[in-house]
Amino acid sequence: MELNNLKKKAQSVRAPEIALPGFEGASSPLDGLIARLKEQDAKDRKWFRRMKFFFAVAACVYVLIFTIAWIYPPDTDPALNRLLLGIFALVFLSAGLRSALKARRISQIDYSEPVDSFLKNAEHRYRFADPRELWLTLPFIVIASAASGMAWMSAFRRYFPSLEPSVGLISFCSFWVVVCAVGGVIGRRDWKRRRAPILQEIRRLRAELNAEEQGKPDKE
Repeated sequence: MELNNLKKKAQSVRAPEIALPGFEGASSPLDGLIARLKEQDAKDRKWFRRMKFFFAVAACVYVLIFTIAWIYPPDTDPALNRLLLGIFALVFLSAGLRSALKARRISQIDYSEPVDSFLKNAEHRYRFADPRELWLTLPFIVIASAASGMAWMSAFRRYFPSLEPSVGLISFCSFWVVVCAVGGVIGRRDWKRRRAPILQEIRRLRAELNAEEQGKPDKE
């Protein structure tokens, strides 16, 4: 049937390999999209490599402080301080490993895979929040939030012993909500500026491909 032949053809069509600098000479919308994807992916890979080194250095610093705190225990809450230092070291180490994995995953993108699967994978990659990564992101946020809260309350008890612990808890929650809100707004704006236009183009090309497939009647 003609529709089945068209589907097989779409699966066999490969995304063209083109040069990275711009897409002024692109011969089709797909060529231009792939040029934009390559350019943005290169920037993302560079960013994650920088973050990998940043988090690795931060993890080493916390490991060093943890070692010092183990040899020379602090005067107040030594066990809690060691626990928090260990958690923060693991958090930064995990963030560094995740950044390294993301950079490696981007470097392994196959721009010559079939158009159908290429556009589908690119759409997942350019969403504001990829549902496939929530299982890793949410526990990371929970652990970082809990550790930050414990560190805040420990410092609050030390410097403001006359105040009720509830004041410290409320102040931390307010601070943390503001930090998360500001980070979310900044991240959303950056995504809308750099990645949302690319995502719209990906979805437009996918819609055109699907409409072209569905518009062909089945013929024996």
